[in-house]
Amino acid sequence: MVRYRRNRVPGGTYFFTLTLRDRQSTALVDNVAVLCDALERCAWERPFATEAIAILPDHLHAVLTLPPGDADYSGRWRKIKALFTHAVSRAGEGRSASPWQPRFWEHTIRDEADYERHVDYVHFNPVKHGLVSRVADWPHSSFHRFVREGVLPGDWGGHPDEAVGLQALAQPRRLDRVSRWCTSCSRWKPKPLSRIAANSVGATVQVLLGRPDLLLRQALAGRL
Repeated sequence: MVRYRRNRVPGGTYFFTLTLRDRQSTALVDNVAVLCDALERCAWERPFATEAIAILPDHLHAVLTLPPGDADYSGRWRKIKALFTHAVSRAGEGRSASPWQPRFWEHTIRDEADYERHVDYVHFNPVKHGLVSRVADWPHSSFHRFVREGVLPGDWGGHPDEAVGLQALAQPRRLDRVSRWCTSCSRWKPKPLSRIAANSVGATVQVLLGRPDLLLRQALAGRL
């Protein structure tokens, strides 16, 4: 039997899909605050940049960038899943099996076009699954951060009948204003605008300063 080999690029940017075992479950949105806390705690202990994320009832999509020299995305997702499972089980006053499927989908982002395509996919996914008719109507998405920062218009995506495929939804970007975190050092400190490493996305981005847990909550649901 041939073993699946994941592609690991230190400091790379990746697209991920994580899914629950029960595809009829709504556990992720029912416990979205718990999932946010798990993501925040992991990001605080083992930094990563949340480029885009959307949390749906039974699965989530995310585009993450790891710090230079670091390719351990599996360890981060393992910790996030364990933290979520433990917290939900504790709230239910009993131990339960992990609700997560044991594996996850991963794709290494190759260039800026690939980055835009996958960020579009993340943000449009709630509409694709019929959960809302407009991208802006889904609350558990980094789309709201993109709107606040002027990267996307508030009506991006429109109604699913207005477009055929994600390519029809594409609009000019201002990727120099996409928020990211400083992950090149253990201490959070000011850093100038710079280019992402060539093995990542290759677009100019703004480095946000401050606590990573607060920035992640902002990225997840546009609450701050």
